[in-house]
Amino acid sequence: MEITIHQVAELANVSVSTASRILNGGTKGLRADAALRAEKVIAAARQLGYQPNQAARGLVMKRSFCIGFIGTEMENPVRSRLVESLRVAALSKNYQLLVGSVRFGEDIEQALTHLLSQRIDGLILGNISAFPPSMLAVLKNTEMPVVSFGGRQKVDWDSVVMDYTQMGEEITRHLIEVHHYIKIVYAGFGRNYPRRDGYETIMRAAGLAPRFLTADGCTLEAGRVLAKSLLQSGLPEEVVCHNDLLAIGLIAGLRAQKIRVPEDVAVVGFDNIDMADYYNPGLTTIGNRLELGPVLFELLWKRLESPGVSLAQTIICPHQLYLRESCGCNRLHQ
Repeated sequence: MEITIHQVAELANVSVSTASRILNGGTKGLRADAALRAEKVIAAARQLGYQPNQAARGLVMKRSFCIGFIGTEMENPVRSRLVESLRVAALSKNYQLLVGSVRFGEDIEQALTHLLSQRIDGLILGNISAFPPSMLAVLKNTEMPVVSFGGRQKVDWDSVVMDYTQMGEEITRHLIEVHHYIKIVYAGFGRNYPRRDGYETIMRAAGLAPRFLTADGCTLEAGRVLAKSLLQSGLPEEVVCHNDLLAIGLIAGLRAQKIRVPEDVAVVGFDNIDMADYYNPGLTTIGNRLELGPVLFELLWKRLESPGVSLAQTIICPHQLYLRESCGCNRLHQ
């Protein structure tokens, strides 16, 4: 038998409207002497096992209690981990998560338009640089709360910024200053990205010539295929890969050609996926130190509960260099 809010109100000895307001989080503005009453309502709901009817609640409050997420590289473990942590965070506040995925080169505007048609209450965007300015302008002019994460693009809503340029600089500087590599190649997409820009900046500052290899995507298979191109063009001392998946695929491809890592060529990546610490050799990489999911949802949830109460907030995501065997650090320490 389904427990109703009328039963909760009766057990707590309050009106149905009071019970409804308290269970929907509307405790702001209550008098001090109402605190005990709110505790009684919450205790009664727990005792009876009351579950609010989200559909009815949504009709009353004109909400769907669904939020949307759209991002790229969904095959990357770092992205699937983000989506799962977002789902859990949203569920803790009785929200459902709708996910939209876009591959590089696909029509991101069409995917975003489809997601917006699902009556979502708020939106979390990844890889803002891939969105056309016209779509960002549309989002700005809507009343729906938006939160984004990624590079340092200027936006008009709350955002979490990852400084990929600095990350590219730090990992390249380590290779030059600690390991004294001079023939370092960057492998990734054929166009400029902040992490690639960071690599190039440090190479030129050190008086070294940057060299780029274009990969057909940044997946495990793309890395394995890239190994053949690397052998044909001449082995460098070190390869900086766009992400960890590409790096691990590259190591597997090199191993198939009897090329040892890091003895014959060193390899590093970006993201610090879980596999990086379990692979052999352990993958040197650089990644975020912040669990993004709960942070992104908290920013969005505050806007959903109290829209327009403050200026847009920008959070700088800290990062860390994880030194393992693939760059030669184990030999250095020995």
